[in-house]
Amino acid sequence: MSAEKKKYSEILVISVGATPQIITETLWYYTFNGTRKFDRIILITTSVGKDKIVSELYEKGWLNKLEKALSLPKGEFIIEDEDILVIADSHGKALDDIRTSRDCEDMMINVFSLMDGLTNNPDERLTIVIAGGRKTMPATLALAASIHGRVQDEMVHIMVDDVLFNTDWYFPTDSNDPKQEVEISQIP
Repeated sequence: MSAEKKKYSEILVISVGATPQIITETLWYYTFNGTRKFDRIILITTSVGKDKIVSELYEKGWLNKLEKALSLPKGEFIIEDEDILVIADSHGKALDDIRTSRDCEDMMINVFSLMDGLTNNPDERLTIVIAGGRKTMPATLALAASIHGRVQDEMVHIMVDDVLFNTDWYFPTDSNDPKQEVEISQIP
């Protein structure tokens, strides 16, 4: 009997601001619950957000700590440098923040272009997380996903207890502790 072929190539798309915990929280949830294993991880952020991602996930080792906590081999979660997409203005200059109407317009062009390209392959399924970054970024990602998304794609919001915000908490260390619960709300 042959092994069952995987139905979709799984792509995780996350809007990320200055707190990269949304990445580890999402990966923890899907891996711990055995829901999905991602073949590609795409992060949409600013230049400041990318610096935080590199600092926290790689230099401080939070991605490797997550793999160890989940009993996974080191390097299980691969985020390619080209998949950390830094939003750029109309001249190609990376944005360090999204504060002005012009910044928002540039961000919208970037996000809509990305979503248009990502939804061309029917053999891929997108899991789109709209929880990180300034409210305009996840709102734009949700709008682009609503327009370009397909029936197999999924849009979600990640939630953790408010006491964990602005802390060095990256994922549950005790899955039985209700204060460390990671919840996902699916958005139709």
